[in-house]
Amino acid sequence: TMEAPRREEKIFGKHPTQKPLALLERIIAASTDENDLVLDPFCGSGTTGIAAARMGRPFTGLETEESFLNMATLRFVGVPQADSPERILALVASHQRGPADPDALAEALGVTTRQVHYYRQAAALLGLLAYGRAAGWHATATGRTIAETDAAQGRRALARVMLAHPLVQLAARRARRPASARDRRAAVAQMLARITPLGNRTCDRRAQTLLAWMEWSEQQCQNEPRLLFGEVPPASEEPHDTAVA
Repeated sequence: TMEAPRREEKIFGKHPTQKPLALLERIIAASTDENDLVLDPFCGSGTTGIAAARMGRPFTGLETEESFLNMATLRFVGVPQADSPERILALVASHQRGPADPDALAEALGVTTRQVHYYRQAAALLGLLAYGRAAGWHATATGRTIAETDAAQGRRALARVMLAHPLVQLAARRARRPASARDRRAAVAQMLARITPLGNRTCDRRAQTLLAWMEWSEQQCQNEPRLLFGEVPPASEEPHDTAVA
């Protein structure tokens, strides 16, 4: 028998007929060889593509429903790699002032031009930046609000946005259990390895980002203890192996 997808497999959104990753991996293993091209003409939430990537198969898929396409995209690129919330704030403020050149941003933030891409992606995942063909990268309404407020309020507002993100909430539940920092990072990395197409080293690196966000948010919310994990369901309400159809 094959269980329905775990709740954590639907962290980026819900599809009415989403299949468990383990099922797609079994089908791909039985019907293809390594480096065979896997085609899914109705890719939905992208489970087939993730299974193919995890098994070393190139993948192409088709989907006409924009909401499902966005969900599938998030499952591939929706895990941030940008450890510094302070840099995210500075990045959003720069875009609030107008178009920003990546090289200039890299110098202002003290990062490489490549890392500017990671920080833009993280800000976009948090709903603070958006990209449009005409406007390019620009601050969203939420991003403008945070950029225009005073520094302390802006930090608390960003902390709230981070803690409300479903992936951060899931990481928070996983990180509650282990005692050591090393074990917490390993637990979050293991969770990412189960639900994304990322390799083990990349999962470990991005677990570091999620834990850094949580630690920074805790510092901003020291006077608001309920805010820190008030919106995160306790582990008892969402067991690790809960299956969700």
